[in-house]
Amino acid sequence: MLGWRHPACPRFERRRAAVAAASAAADELGCPHFGACPGCTLNTGLDAPPLAARAAAFFSSLGCPGGFPVTAGPRHGWRCRAKLAVRGRARAPVVGLFRAGSHEAVDIPDCKTHHPRINEAAALLRSSLAAARLALYSDRTRRGLLRYAQFTALPAAPGGRAEEDPHAQIQLVLVWNAAGPDHPDADACAAFAAQLWAAAGGGGGGGSSSGADGSSSSGGSSSGGRASSSGSGGGNGASGRAPVVEVAPSPTGRGVRLRLSSAAPAARPEGSAPPLLHSVWFNYQPAAGNAVFGPEWRWMHGPPHGWQDFGGAAAAVGPAGFVQANFGAMQRALAAIAAALPDRGARVAELYAGAGAIGLALAAAGRAASVRCVEINPGCREPFEAARAALPEGVAARVSLVIASAGDDPAAWLEGADTVIVDPPRKGLDPALLRELLKPPPTGGGSGSGGGSGSSGGGGGGGARRGRGGGGGTAMGAASGVARGGGSSSSTTGAGGSSGEGSGGGAPDAPPAPRRLVYLSCGYAALERDAAALVAGGWRPVSARAFLFFPGTDSLETLAVFER
Repeated sequence: MLGWRHPACPRFERRRAAVAAASAAADELGCPHFGACPGCTLNTGLDAPPLAARAAAFFSSLGCPGGFPVTAGPRHGWRCRAKLAVRGRARAPVVGLFRAGSHEAVDIPDCKTHHPRINEAAALLRSSLAAARLALYSDRTRRGLLRYAQFTALPAAPGGRAEEDPHAQIQLVLVWNAAGPDHPDADACAAFAAQLWAAAGGGGGGGSSSGADGSSSSGGSSSGGRASSSGSGGGNGASGRAPVVEVAPSPTGRGVRLRLSSAAPAARPEGSAPPLLHSVWFNYQPAAGNAVFGPEWRWMHGPPHGWQDFGGAAAAVGPAGFVQANFGAMQRALAAIAAALPDRGARVAELYAGAGAIGLALAAAGRAASVRCVEINPGCREPFEAARAALPEGVAARVSLVIASAGDDPAAWLEGADTVIVDPPRKGLDPALLRELLKPPPTGGGSGSGGGSGSSGGGGGGGARRGRGGGGGTAMGAASGVARGGGSSSSTTGAGGSSGEGSGGGAPDAPPAPRRLVYLSCGYAALERDAAALVAGGWRPVSARAFLFFPGTDSLETLAVFER
């Protein structure tokens, strides 16, 4: 009989409720997009992904003491940077991730891993696109304007941490299908950005860039003030400096050019709630393929970078530089890295350094006598220099950056260092760097110093190889300069290059070769390969542990410490 239902059986209802509760409890992720979205592959056992058992067995086979602890964190709201594809129709835009093995974008408006403010900003972008009827990129025809959007959560309060801030602001990057700012639809793109800023920005700032291409500013656009660039009030770097910043070509041959607007953002009224948007940037990507960003950037609205506390140091977070997506997990990894160093006095070479979050934090905490950072991405130079300038003068003088590949001249990058920190991409260590680390350490005294002039101290000139000693130069500072456009150095180690590591022409006190290696890995398979080679070459594993940088996936961020 149609419509007839058996009277509810209390025992059956209790059992059905228990099954539903057990199913809900088993789904630790609780995300409505799980299965369709490729971002997460696990929704149970999040704190013990299968890869952890393999890693524990591997490090045990190497004789590594202490087991293999895995440190978990929040499962929801941890992602503070997200790169999302923008596809679909003008009236029904999709802002999400590509379905596995395709260019079909999956909308993820309620992503549980995103910082809630990223979801708010993505919702604003969707609704604004639908209202503007802006043409969206098609992978089939390669036509349309908007291709991707990057969302980075930044603390609304100076000195804060975005992962702990429910009112974090979003640094938004819009990636356009164009070769540069002078394209036929430039006015429409700028007008769209202005609408977003008017709806959810801090007011003021932005406008078109000015200044002739090829002009440059010395030292970037930062004034080094931590408070003035956090939140929508103030503008670190928008105070009359040259509005166009040229960054010399990277070692890969692709240049990165940052165009900066000269207008400063308006101050936010005292006591007012922080706006959703921290800033708006444009990137231009005309090439086919899966690379999200092209070589040219343009700052449109708000401060050019934000300030995030990493390990007790103020890190300048720009749109082009690398930063870990899980800020909270990075804080825990930074604490473990600091604990792996001696109390103070380490001479550190940090390779694959990004914008220098690790090295800057170690220097600020007094754990390192000197830090040389090496990073291939030229877009990291400006935020690094801004963060370095925010350090106390005596600390800033001990930190430097080289824009180069870790495998280009590894002997120079390691020179004078007793501790090496590496945070390579998934492919692992560059072969040339691994070979350098496998060379047996000298049995004699220090590496010595000649009478040539060093290239530290931010001076000009500087060849591909640095001079040593002389004129107050330091062992670590000796490798801090590289040739750049116009002969300017890519780094600064303070007046005269002195960092308290000895001066004059005498032999330095530094150990003859690195004795400690701290390896932070996002690619476990490559770490296994590199670790096996290191152990065969005389390095001894003293600790290994993992952090869950991407809860909901079978991946680990592994921290392994080796000594010899």
